[in-house]
Amino acid sequence: MIVSAEDILDLVEESVIVRDLTGRVVGWNSASASLYGWSRGEASGQIAHDLLRTSHPLSVPELERRFLKAGHWDGELIRTTQSGAEVLIDTRWRVRRNADGTLLDIVETGRSLSALSQEQLEARRAEHRYRNLFQAMAASFWDLDFGEVRRMLEGLHIQGVTDWPGYFAAHPDFLPRAIASVIVLDVNDKTLGMFGAASRVDMVGKSIAPYWPADQVHVFAQSLFAAVQAAPHFMTEMALNTLDGRRIDVLFTVVWPAPRPLMSIVSSVPAVAPETVAANRLARLRRRDPTADGEFWCSVVTTRVYCRPNCPSRQANAENIRFHDTLSEARATGFKACGRCLPEGRSPLERQRALVRDACQILVTSAAPPSSKDLAAALGTSASHLHRTFSRIMGMPPLVWLNATSGDPDSGREARTIAVEECP
Repeated sequence: MIVSAEDILDLVEESVIVRDLTGRVVGWNSASASLYGWSRGEASGQIAHDLLRTSHPLSVPELERRFLKAGHWDGELIRTTQSGAEVLIDTRWRVRRNADGTLLDIVETGRSLSALSQEQLEARRAEHRYRNLFQAMAASFWDLDFGEVRRMLEGLHIQGVTDWPGYFAAHPDFLPRAIASVIVLDVNDKTLGMFGAASRVDMVGKSIAPYWPADQVHVFAQSLFAAVQAAPHFMTEMALNTLDGRRIDVLFTVVWPAPRPLMSIVSSVPAVAPETVAANRLARLRRRDPTADGEFWCSVVTTRVYCRPNCPSRQANAENIRFHDTLSEARATGFKACGRCLPEGRSPLERQRALVRDACQILVTSAAPPSSKDLAAALGTSASHLHRTFSRIMGMPPLVWLNATSGDPDSGREARTIAVEECP
């Protein structure tokens, strides 16, 4: 007797759904019918995500794109049954391939987490949203244990210490010990490449001390002052070390939304230089590389102006462009400053960062989250410009960032999160 594949799948207690490359259901076992309410005949040929109203923090198209690139995905999805009930599904996706390696179909197995209590379910959903944001952002996120630092500060408080700057100055060994006590609990994939790690083993379970330069200890002290004074956030520019010996300039931000703080670092990583400085500068000028702003300046002999390398004005022919290491050198040409890129004022990137700083301050200090329109109005800009600028700098829109920083996936653990993102 020949047993069909459908008969075998019906013996599996978990839901098994097979989708073709257009997303339509071509396999649907009995457990799927019991879980979602549609029979095999009703589900067959339907777009699975439309039928089940699949929801995920990344958006389903983005999730599918990442899944097809990796060939596998494990996680949780929110779906809706035929009766209209919303269920949280613990899901695993795998691709099947033909003998020649081409994609055949997508096999999904899943089980409902609805047996959990409502409190447990909400906790799982919060963890689900947090972990997906943790991995999905174009930023590098660090989950850190600051428990020992808190205990060290509490000990000093019990001893009657109130002049924190004075104490740190009198005990220069305290801050290095505090930094060494901060342990990396987890990092996302973006972190590995940015900080020169081959795998999480290189970073997880170890101190942050290798990444914190000795000449930047004062920044750690300033963040502690802000925390002790219950400041809503702390932001400054600093430098960090990488495991492969680089030193990167960063915009360092600490936000303390209850009950879990978030540290955010926006990192400007230099572009890889070609064989010659001149060729590199011309290439960066041609693509209006914003990271070149402040590294060098240029002037145009035909128009007799000097500019930033990312000036939005129409670009001149290469033979008419001169490069300068400093703004003083550009001024020395006797040309006038460009009226569009304003080389004598704040750079566009500095203005963008200032806008983001102000937006963060409003978001973390407002009693209730403002709408995108109200937030933009308070900053004197348009909602679309704020959305683009904030997303470019922080890796996500303002209100998504606020939601991410307010998450509490594990409130029983002394931890912090560090976000690191490359500047545009």
